[in-house]
Amino acid sequence: MEGTIIIKSSKREIVIGVTGHRWIEETREVLAAIDHVIEKIHQTYPDHNLTVLSPLAQGADRVVAKRLLRHQGTKLTAILPLPIAQYLTDFPSDESKIEFHRLLDQAGEIIELPHPTSRDEAYAAVGKYILDQCDLLIAIWDGQIAKGKGGTGEIVRIAREQGLPLAWILHVQKDQDVGERVVRIRFERFSLQNSAPGDGEN
Repeated sequence: MEGTIIIKSSKREIVIGVTGHRWIEETREVLAAIDHVIEKIHQTYPDHNLTVLSPLAQGADRVVAKRLLRHQGTKLTAILPLPIAQYLTDFPSDESKIEFHRLLDQAGEIIELPHPTSRDEAYAAVGKYILDQCDLLIAIWDGQIAKGKGGTGEIVRIAREQGLPLAWILHVQKDQDVGERVVRIRFERFSLQNSAPGDGEN
């Protein structure tokens, strides 16, 4: 007589990668856009816990991670491109270094990638690692082609080539026509079809 296998129900996990510019600040428009993206993720994947993968660089990496950590059950995995002592030299102020350590203390896991031969290679490697591990990507990006190896534009390009779901927060520092910051959201390859007014959907 065959036995019956009983599987206890449990929430599944969605792993969220983060990429974006270092000049991104916690403005009202940016925070509202991130909150809308998080709401969309919860609607699209209602029975999933969230894990965010972030290098915790200054700017978008931290802004998105902090916003996600406000939601109960969200876990942070810090993916570091360099040893901590070297990485800290990237941050321009003591305040930035303190914030980095504060977020690092909240991480459930810290992964330090193998030491590369150059900083550019380190940043490219951390971006590729996140893309290989995540189920979807949040990008705060101005839409411009990446200026260097491992830049935000390159990470978005690879994510699209891999067919990853992408939540793109288009952030332009100053729009030439209206003379102010522009923040828009575009969802690509998300399964849920209902989106807020002004959203793009592929």
